[in-house]
Amino acid sequence: MGDKTLRFIPIPFVHWPDTMMTELAGEGLLFTSDMFGSHGASKLIYYDENPDQFELRDYYASILMVYSNMVVRALRKVEELSPKLIAPAHGALHREIATILKLYERWVYWSPLSRGLVVVGSQYGKTEKLARAAADGMKESGLKPIVLDSAAAGPDDLLADTLEAAAVIIATTTHNGKPFPGVTFYLDLLEEVKPKRKVFAVIGCYGWSGGGVRTVKKRLEEMKLPVFSRLEVKGPPALEDLQAAKELGKRLGERAREETLVRADGFSA
Repeated sequence: MGDKTLRFIPIPFVHWPDTMMTELAGEGLLFTSDMFGSHGASKLIYYDENPDQFELRDYYASILMVYSNMVVRALRKVEELSPKLIAPAHGALHREIATILKLYERWVYWSPLSRGLVVVGSQYGKTEKLARAAADGMKESGLKPIVLDSAAAGPDDLLADTLEAAAVIIATTTHNGKPFPGVTFYLDLLEEVKPKRKVFAVIGCYGWSGGGVRTVKKRLEEMKLPVFSRLEVKGPPALEDLQAAKELGKRLGERAREETLVRADGFSA
């Protein structure tokens, strides 16, 4: 192209079967298609100018996380090319190459941070009380708990916070013998992305027959995700139920710190 040379480097299934990167040879400029992309529009050009302006983690979680094995291969190709500037097809440009590569290394290997996630499906507030108590227990274990309402949170948030969590508690009411609809949606997301390096627990309240907690536990086990504990309460949670939920959250956090964070190969924070 004129006096410029473009090199095309296939990175299949980094979102699309025909995805490729394009290198402007001799200039240190690498166009990476969807890899390293971010959501959001900004007047800023570079990610390092203000990372909060660009949803880099949410983009990875919603677009690329399901292809993490293929992203690993693509990262090796980027390292070999040693670009000075990365220009994805979406969002900010990247000039601090080591920083973005380190982030992606942590994400593709599911190396968690010292965080816990509580995904809540509560119809009348009873299960939410149980979930808040469990989150308090997580905090006592040393994890930073994040509580998301499954009825309000979008898939990007659910996936992004799952990505960096060491422990996940799913709190569900029983709705017509099944989990809360938002919780069922979250389980569908988990089945799609197949998360690693996390421990799970299931808690919830029910009115008469139950079934929500049992169904969630069964689905997690079918995905081969480790379920550490479960707690099911009939009716509104009493003080002793809230204490039991808090203890469950604490023990789950301790288990996560022993297992998932120890195995995180130095990427934890």
